[in-house]
Amino acid sequence: MARLRKGTIAVVIGSLSLTATTPAHADEPVPDTTPPVITSTGLTPGQLVGAYKGFKPIVSDNSGTTQMQVLLNGKLSMTMPVNWDGPIRLNAKALPTDTDLDVTLRVKDPAGNTTDATTRVHLDSSLPTATPSPAYGTAMESGPVTITLTDVPDDVTKIAMHFYSTGQDVIRTEGPWTFQWDASEQSEIPYFILTDRAGNTNNVITGYIVDNDPPVIEHLSNYIPQITLKPGTTTTIGAYATLTAVVNDKSRLSRTEWWVNGVLRATNPDEFRLTPDMTTGTTATIELRVWDGAGHPASAIFPLAIDRVGPSISNITPDAMALVRGTSFTTTVVASDPNGVADFTVYSGSDAASGNSQQQVPTGRDGRLTYTWQATDRFGNETSASRTVVVDNTKPALAFGAAPANGAKLTKTATITATASDHNRIAKVQMLVNGKIVATDTTPGYRFVLNPAKYGRTFTVQLRAYDKAGNVSHSSTRTYHR
Repeated sequence: MARLRKGTIAVVIGSLSLTATTPAHADEPVPDTTPPVITSTGLTPGQLVGAYKGFKPIVSDNSGTTQMQVLLNGKLSMTMPVNWDGPIRLNAKALPTDTDLDVTLRVKDPAGNTTDATTRVHLDSSLPTATPSPAYGTAMESGPVTITLTDVPDDVTKIAMHFYSTGQDVIRTEGPWTFQWDASEQSEIPYFILTDRAGNTNNVITGYIVDNDPPVIEHLSNYIPQITLKPGTTTTIGAYATLTAVVNDKSRLSRTEWWVNGVLRATNPDEFRLTPDMTTGTTATIELRVWDGAGHPASAIFPLAIDRVGPSISNITPDAMALVRGTSFTTTVVASDPNGVADFTVYSGSDAASGNSQQQVPTGRDGRLTYTWQATDRFGNETSASRTVVVDNTKPALAFGAAPANGAKLTKTATITATASDHNRIAKVQMLVNGKIVATDTTPGYRFVLNPAKYGRTFTVQLRAYDKAGNVSHSSTRTYHR
């Protein structure tokens, strides 16, 4: 055994090994279990508050980081940004007024520790209102104006007449709520800021219009067709017309009068309907009189040429009593008007077609058919003209008259006649040899000469008849030899 140095004690216990628990490292974080501290909610119990009352809580936390939430009667109202240090505004406009309100401030730290503090206040969520006199939107001339606010709630403690651009206020803290304003076209229009005992504020807008000039009547507009009527210039319109006035003014018109030939016909500011009973003959005069909101008058006279006559119809096709066939036929009309033709319509029984001057008319059954063209000018004046035609869709009757028998041998020239008839007369009869036209006859009796020497040893002959309407019939076919 080695010799021990003096003062040294050695302890050896066989091969026994002793193990102790490793102590915690000094740099491991200690869990944060300390909640934030709310020194003040910024509100006092029973305090009267408005719908948007501002308050500034005092909070702290050992972490130095907090986030605040505001609950109104237990419901989350808002969450503020982390470490918010500014004032908070209630948002209680939707809650019942004149009631107690529990305002809870909830503060959280990064470890999730939470502290709540509730203050019961008394809520006034009604914003103050008032009625200005002169009334909202009143038009007035330049000069001194006395503005009085009425219907002001008893709890209003301050009213300021405010000018936005300058920020200058004229303040009253008690009634009567009367203010003086020097109105001019260059001055800013004031509005009023009302504050009540609970701190609620509200704006009362006046919307005043300073107007020193009379209205300017630019023109009248006719709706259909679109026509502009200028004062003092004669304009052609129809006996029916819908007119609107274009008037320029700083303020709204307070009255409008429409006079026709010296008679007051309407006071509607939006539009005026001219009807035939208001005018006679082909000329008239409309006078428009207007007054703006400030009482300034203006008037203008519009001379009119009244178009009461429809278009002139000069031609219709087909001709009267013309024969037509098929399921429909084409008809045309020619019409003119000094102020323009706007539309054409053709009527036949219950059928009607409109648009242009060429249309199709259904024929229907055989016999006379009367249809009517109507032409309409730009002002709605109409002219009509009727035309009667004859519908013929029946084929003519046709047969061989005197002719060699079918299958006969022809050694010399033969005569062939046709028997043809039609209610509307025959236009022509043709003889066809081997399917080709070789002769045409338009005279009743319908006689043809057949020279067999011109054709082959065997050939066919057939007759074809057309009536005046163009209907066609064919006879039987006969075969001849030579």
